[in-house]
Formats: sequence, C-alpha cells, structure tokens
Amino acid sequence: MFKIDKTSKQISLTRGDVAQIEVSALNEDGTDYTFNEGDIIRFKVIKRKECNSVELQKDVEVNEAGTIVNISLTSEDTKIGGLINKPVKYWYEVEVNPETNCQTIIGYDEDGEKIFMLYPEGSEE
Repeated sequence: MFKIDKTSKQISLTRGDVAQIEVSALNEDGTDYTFNEGDIIRFKVIKRKECNSVELQKDVEVNEAGTIVNISLTSEDTKIGGLINKPVKYWYEVEVNPETNCQTIIGYDEDGEKIFMLYPEGSEE
C-alpha cells in the first residue's frame, strides 16, 4: 500500500513496498519551481522528535530541467528498522542541493510536521 495525502502531504506506506514519490515546489510568487540539471534532491525520513536520527536517506540527481522530480524507493529502502506489528509514525523532509545551497521544500513548517506513516508487512517466514 502506498498513498500520499495531497492536503497534509502525509505519506502512507507498507514496510517493504516500493514507492514513486513525485516532488514539486513553488516559488515565492506561486509559480512552479524549476529544478535544474545537476540539482540534488534529498528525501529524508527521520524518527519523530529526533531530528538527528535519519532512518532513510535517498538522493536523486536531476538529469533534465523540469518542474517535477520522481524519487523511487525500493523494497529495501522502505524496510526501515525491524518487523513492526503496528503503524510507526516518522517525519520526512525534501531538500534541494543539501550539500551546497540547501533549501528545504517539504518539511516541518507552519502547518506542522510532514508524516511518513509506515505500516506493518507480513513476515517472510
């Protein structure tokens, strides 16, 4: 299971599933932000209230200028921690060029935290 709530931006995902996250941003004037070739987009999942505890980090390099970047999460990427028996709530953020000229485009803001909800998967045994 994978879904993104358009209003709250909450990502809900079953542990071990794949996901394709479409990222876009707006300029201050409300127009679409254009990602440039060579930009690095970083998707980070962190433990709630523990901003130094990164559980998943995925960097994507933009190959062609455009207003949308896709971040692909593999089954291995989403196997955060051990097996779980109830949903686990994390926070997430998306940054542009985190090592050179960091701009957070999705993250904790005036609307609150951005939730990454991880649901249990069945055991393979």
